[in-house]
Amino acid sequence: MPKIIKLESARELDGDVWEVGKETGYKNGKIITDIKDSSFEFPDGVHCQFDIYVNDRLWKTIINMRIKVEYSLED
Repeated sequence: MPKIIKLESARELDGDVWEVGKETGYKNGKIITDIKDSSFEFPDGVHCQFDIYVNDRLWKTIINMRIKVEYSLED
């Protein structure tokens, strides 16, 4: 299964981008280590959910937000 490497807000005025390996803010030491699509954990649900991990701990959950997803081609 391809790995998610980047999420980008598809809302015009938002401009939020979350990318594996990047800091969450300017020189704060919090590095995004993983992004998981958790939508599959709720097979009866009708929502879209992505979990963003910083330093291997859950940092932010994005639910039902219009986003662009970028996947890696390598495993």
